[in-house]
Amino acid sequence: MKNKSKVGKPAAHIILGIWSILILSILWIAVINSFKTSAEIYANILALPSHLHFENYRNALINSQLYRFFFNSVIIVGSTLVILTVICAMAAYVLSRFKFRGRQALITSIIFGMSVPELLLIIPLYSMLSKMNLLDTKFCLILIYVSLCIPFTIYVLIGHYNALPNEVREAAIVDGCSESKTFWKIMFPLSKPGLFAVASFNFVWMWNEYLLAMVFTTSKESRTMAFGMYALQNSMTFTIDYGALFAGIVLMIVPAAIIFMTFHKYIISGVTVGAIKG
Repeated sequence: MKNKSKVGKPAAHIILGIWSILILSILWIAVINSFKTSAEIYANILALPSHLHFENYRNALINSQLYRFFFNSVIIVGSTLVILTVICAMAAYVLSRFKFRGRQALITSIIFGMSVPELLLIIPLYSMLSKMNLLDTKFCLILIYVSLCIPFTIYVLIGHYNALPNEVREAAIVDGCSESKTFWKIMFPLSKPGLFAVASFNFVWMWNEYLLAMVFTTSKESRTMAFGMYALQNSMTFTIDYGALFAGIVLMIVPAAIIFMTFHKYIISGVTVGAIKG
């Protein structure tokens, strides 16, 4: 077993190192080409730009109106994460710390909800939202994303709350704190690693989500960054401005990269704690 462990760790490190180099290389190619002209990109896609053409970002944001889709995504994803954090943190805490009739059935239904493909939900969701006159609105996508992310978010947070020491909660109650005050003042702050971890995964999925945004919205006032990138790609058929296309790709990647670089410690600790002790 020790020999297998000694061989396995270096092999895993090599594989992860190669994968990291590959991802960073792709990101580097996108960044350098976002500052080049189409002619320079055609000449050598791997070469550094002769001059930094910042107008590529202006063309992507202003001329292609990518800024509309960018701000729509910021509003929709940000609002969804706030709602998810409040609802799912409370629900996961109750399911983790309290014993009541139907608790296991609720947890089972949450796990089942994670296995339902979103394609099966499009028709019933479209029918419901159409009757509520919510189609083609930001609120429509917020509702959809919240409902689809709840099972995964609660499931991850249950494992994280299970890992927190119950003695802290008991000490707070002995000191006279109510259950709600104990949760918001003590348990909720202690769950930051789990919250940041699950929020980061949800952010990446929602930021890159395309199918639901295409089906439930039709106007630029409601559609998200993923659809904006699709529209920008199609516009290249006529404008052939590949510098602007690479600039749009960078704008699409950067927010998710910033999230993971900023909260990577929380993400690693949040996932591992929930996995080991959940």
